[in-house]
Amino acid sequence: MAGIFVSYRRSDAGGHVGRLVAGLCARFPPSSVFQDLESILAGTEVVPTINGAIASSRVMLVVIGSDWQGAAHGHIRLHDDDDPVRHEIAWAFHYGLEVIPVLVGDGKMPEATQLPPNIRALAKFQPHAQSPRHWELDLDELAKLIARRTGLAFSRASVAPVVVPPRSSRGGWLAASLFVLAGAAFLALFPAFSDHSKDRAAASPLAIDQATLPAPAAPSLISDPTRAPLAAPAPTPTPTPWPAPAPPPAAAAALDVTGAWYSAADLFSPQFQQVGPAVSVRANMGTDQVVMVGQGAWATGQLNINFNLLTAPGDQHIAGGVMTLTPSPDQSHLLGTLQITGGDTTPLDLQRKTR
Repeated sequence: MAGIFVSYRRSDAGGHVGRLVAGLCARFPPSSVFQDLESILAGTEVVPTINGAIASSRVMLVVIGSDWQGAAHGHIRLHDDDDPVRHEIAWAFHYGLEVIPVLVGDGKMPEATQLPPNIRALAKFQPHAQSPRHWELDLDELAKLIARRTGLAFSRASVAPVVVPPRSSRGGWLAASLFVLAGAAFLALFPAFSDHSKDRAAASPLAIDQATLPAPAAPSLISDPTRAPLAAPAPTPTPTPWPAPAPPPAAAAALDVTGAWYSAADLFSPQFQQVGPAVSVRANMGTDQVVMVGQGAWATGQLNINFNLLTAPGDQHIAGGVMTLTPSPDQSHLLGTLQITGGDTTPLDLQRKTR
């Protein structure tokens, strides 16, 4: 599971995205961050790989720079039917991903009227501003937001502080200049000072005649050839390398929920699809006019799914939310809650359809 999908237009924000992805990989497992340029191997079909990465992700970062719509040459690429950025965002809404616009450079949030109909919901989301002046602090806030929305493990990156010296005043520069000039003058006078010191030492009554000093004693090892030589020191043993750490165990699914479930009280019939711990869901909400699509995973015996409510057939975003489910002791029911963002929380009691 990629976890974090980074959507961007290369001609608009390619430079910012490289730095952004490097920072995310320092805060999350690198395998959880998907960037098309770095994550697609040569010889791999691009479109199916990108669609699969979006389907297995939990959040999409839509990086918006000054030319995100692709209008630099007088033609707005975002409105083309084959524009990849437009398709990535549409698939994110379809799969129920959390969507976070990230503003870089001179990027600004587009108005709804500037967007194609199938991604017009993007204009409703509050953006995250990634400032070059406070890049690491802003990236920490973004990482914390991703961790809260997705449950991905976040660790603070080890970033060396940048020390900026205070701007010197005119007086400070003058003092530094005088210090340098004084040092240069001292070096120029140093030979004369040294010669004068030698003359003073020669005239001093404490001066020692080096010729009257006894010769230093020879080392005992040389003066006594019968003495056994010292043993050579033992070689330092080569340290045994630490064994490579074992990879963390994959999250185990408490129950395979693939198939159709229903709640008799709420006329709610979700259809789950599960691969390993990853689970996707699709359901009609009461009528055929509203569709739920979502993506989530099992964690510590609990199924957490982020979902979006869309108008059928999935073109307009209505609301988002979180569905949390836990198997009953006999695993015949899924018990939990369905919470609409900014709205009510509904208790759920789902049973598996047997026919």
